[in-house]
Amino acid sequence: MNTEWNKLRAFNGDVKYGFEELVCQLARAEQINNKSKFIRVAARMAELKHIGF
Repeated sequence: MNTEWNKLRAFNGDVKYGFEELVCQLARAEQINNKSKFIRVAARMAELKHIGF
């Protein structure tokens, strides 16, 4: 798979949120036996990085 990260679209006005949304969509779509439902529970990583975590 040839991924062109520079073509990632912004989400809510920022590419960081676009990447987070992509990861969450992939996690929800992943088929794993006996897995629980994926639920986004933490603050957005882009927000955590912005405040220094």
